[in-house]
Amino acid sequence: MKFAPERESTLKAKKLEQLFDGTFFSALLEILDPDYSPTRFEQSLAASKTGDETRRSMHIVHISLIDFARRLCSKIEPLIKIIDFQALDRDPTRVGMSEVNISLPTPPSASPRGPLYSLWDPGKYRHDAKTYLQVLLIFLCAACFHKDNSQYIILVQELDPKYQSSIFQIITEVDGKLDQDNVTVDSGNATATTSARADADLAHEAAIADLQREAEEAKRQAGNLRVRLDRLQDNYDELVRKHEELQDENEHLHKQIESEAGNFDRHRLQRHLKENEVLIANLENERNSLIEERQQILKDKARLEAASQKAELLVDENQELKAKNEELSKKANMADNLRKKVEASKHLEAELATLRNDRMDLAKTYDQLTYANSKIETLKRESEAYASKMQGYEIDIANMRDQKLALVSQNQDIMIRLSELEQRSQLDEAVVKDLQEKVLMLDPSAVMDDSLARPTSLEDELNDSSNMISMRNLELQRLQAENAVLKSAVGSETDKGQLIQEMEKLRTSRQAIQDKYNDIFERFTVGQKQIDTLIQNLSEKGLVETIQACYDMAPDTKWLMSDYFREEAYSNLRTQVLAEQSRSKQFERQLEIIKEQLADKERALLETRGDCKAIFIEYVLNKEDADNEGKVTAVEKSSLDALTELKNTDGMIGASLRAELEMERRKYNLLKDESEAMQKQLLAAFIEKDELRREAELANRELQKAADGQTVGTDYIKQSEKMEKLRTRYKQLQQVSHLSTNSSDPPSDEEDPDIVHVEEKRQTMWESFSPWFVNSSTPLEDGFYPYKIGDDGSLTQYEQSDLKNRDLERTLKAVRAGTEVSAQKAQTEQIIKNLQRENTMIATACGGVKCPKAG
Repeated sequence: MKFAPERESTLKAKKLEQLFDGTFFSALLEILDPDYSPTRFEQSLAASKTGDETRRSMHIVHISLIDFARRLCSKIEPLIKIIDFQALDRDPTRVGMSEVNISLPTPPSASPRGPLYSLWDPGKYRHDAKTYLQVLLIFLCAACFHKDNSQYIILVQELDPKYQSSIFQIITEVDGKLDQDNVTVDSGNATATTSARADADLAHEAAIADLQREAEEAKRQAGNLRVRLDRLQDNYDELVRKHEELQDENEHLHKQIESEAGNFDRHRLQRHLKENEVLIANLENERNSLIEERQQILKDKARLEAASQKAELLVDENQELKAKNEELSKKANMADNLRKKVEASKHLEAELATLRNDRMDLAKTYDQLTYANSKIETLKRESEAYASKMQGYEIDIANMRDQKLALVSQNQDIMIRLSELEQRSQLDEAVVKDLQEKVLMLDPSAVMDDSLARPTSLEDELNDSSNMISMRNLELQRLQAENAVLKSAVGSETDKGQLIQEMEKLRTSRQAIQDKYNDIFERFTVGQKQIDTLIQNLSEKGLVETIQACYDMAPDTKWLMSDYFREEAYSNLRTQVLAEQSRSKQFERQLEIIKEQLADKERALLETRGDCKAIFIEYVLNKEDADNEGKVTAVEKSSLDALTELKNTDGMIGASLRAELEMERRKYNLLKDESEAMQKQLLAAFIEKDELRREAELANRELQKAADGQTVGTDYIKQSEKMEKLRTRYKQLQQVSHLSTNSSDPPSDEEDPDIVHVEEKRQTMWESFSPWFVNSSTPLEDGFYPYKIGDDGSLTQYEQSDLKNRDLERTLKAVRAGTEVSAQKAQTEQIIKNLQRENTMIATACGGVKCPKAG
């Protein structure tokens, strides 16, 4: 057990029979041989049949001992060869092992039969017990004769002296016998060699003797096999007899079931079933009462927890008040000491001189501020001049746009007129074709039907004309047609002339319109380049003031900057991204809800399956099919299977609910950590607020002293400056909050997306140009709000926005944490109720299965 503590249950023997076991020998081999693997031994035991364990285990131990002796301890090979392991195979029972006396007698003198045979009296012990003792002796010799035997020798030295002497005596005797046998074998081998050379007859006799021994061994094994065959025959006869008895008993039972006794059993089972139903109803009533008591206890627990939390809050508040009281007392003492020091100080003149120097510095600063204001006014006037110029440019651009529209409309009218003229020309062509047909009618040889039915092209006319018509006749016909046309047009202006005149007029007007359009386009291009050059040459401050002046003149005008549309597109993309993110979060929440519903439905399905199993058993055991012996037998055989299935269902439901409970616990821990962090932030804010309040009270007291004519220290002046800065910053925060509230709700045009986008972009551009646009005298339009300058001359709007955003994030997190904590608590209570309901249903179903079996 010292070398293999994990095998303590196997090595620790309370009885003698436990030492004569293959498992015990396998554990010893595992300690002695590092290469021995007990896997084969365990597989052999698992594959063995009932009553065959000892034979298979001793066979594996025998093979493992031979392998161990061959590799690590060759000295014990003769001992292994002497032991009759087949005797253990033939006698697998362990009866009589407890009667063996394991005290080893003193061995007699050397015996030719071997070193171990003389250690025991063959008539005193059972053969199997003696063999087991020999196996134990082999393990003892293997431990002592092993190459690495130091640990085993130390273990022997820790035993009692009498056990040490016995072990030493046994090892000494075995070692002497082994040496003596080795000498005998060597001498025997030498003698056999000389005798073989001398006489071949002796060798032949020795071979015959060996064959006789082998024949005797075979006869002995055959006798053992006959004995085993007789035993197997007896066992077979006994099994046949039992089988016949069971068949008779089965037939008798069938007869009883078919008789009235079966009806009596059915009534008895029904009576038991009714009793069990009454018992189940009572148990359900008790369960309901227990549930009500538990709910009442939970309510009391919640009330007590609320009271305890309130008490803890009161205790914390009391401690805080005590700490504040101590701080106030300390500060009061400090104020008294400071007052005494101020009264005792005589450095007022130096302080007065310092204040005068500060006053001069402030005067210089005021002069610089006045100069800066005058410069700002100058720049403002310049921006107004630029604004007037920009207004003129805008007017010119508007006029050009109107002229362009007028020219476009004129061009459209001209195009319409051209289309009308084209239609008229087509009509004229049709008239000419009619005249040509009339000319052809003047020819007496022409056929009207053919000329009308066929095409009127020149090629067709030439193909259709006969050879009888000469060139002179054709020329005459052409001249006659021209003469008829000229006669019809004499004394009036022809349509063709009118068309030509109208086309010339249209061409002239179109050229004039094109020239005018080119002139306007050139002026527009030059103006646009001048505007771009003006914007590039303007300073940052002048550019902002110019743009603001443009908005003052026309609030609906869009930006004249090249990056406006890019920023507008970015704003639109950002809006779309936020919308998609909100949709994805909503889908994630819906997915979580669906997963929870799916888990609940799976658990309900498992419960329904268990309930259906129980209901089926009750239905079969009820009145309908009690006479059906197949169903009754199936129910009797499957009652335990149904109970096992219900237990498995209970385990699956419990595992699912435990997983959900673990997930909810993790969520609860995260929410708890966030709540603690928020509480810490809130506590820090309260502490800062309290410190500011104390400083304000101290400043008020110092002001009262100054009003009464008492001296005021320099520390108070510094504190007053600090309080003034904080007060200014607080006002700025309030102003930003008010302005942001106003800007978030525009008074009109909420449904127009273009106007909304323009408003957003104005505010963005104003924030980008705000450092150069200061102290505007004109009110700003639609989302433009002036920034305030701090005492140090720097803008604090970015800091104000950052602080406001942080406050809003804290408030949002607090609201979300409160709602999530309440939802988490309600969900946890619902899970607990579901667990209670499922456990009750499973217990009821298990009771319904056991009742028929008990009956």
